[in-house]
Amino acid sequence: MSLIIDKAEKSTENDGEKRKQHDKNFLNDMWNDALGIGEVKTKDIRRHGVSKKGKTRPLRIAFANKTEKELVIGNAKKLAHAESHFKNTSISYDYSKEERDKNKEKVEAKEMQKNEFN
Repeated sequence: MSLIIDKAEKSTENDGEKRKQHDKNFLNDMWNDALGIGEVKTKDIRRHGVSKKGKTRPLRIAFANKTEKELVIGNAKKLAHAESHFKNTSISYDYSKEERDKNKEKVEAKEMQKNEFN
């Protein structure tokens, strides 16, 4: 019951609590302004990976229920027409390593099959 948000604006704060609050505020603004869905109940919001200068780490959002998650992913296409600081942000499903590997195999097999017929 989670999604990944890539290229979410990052905080410049040194304090961890202030960075967490910044992420929560960013998401609330995105839910309201860019997606137009209002308040969304989440269980957990975390940045993934190691912080590197000039790079944004993806946000993993765990939702309170499946309905909330589907509401967000169903409105994700609205980001393309959103304000500038949301425009580059993308929302995707949070797949396990096994699911990502399986999807990669399917894509590669499809490409091989396509190349055989050309």
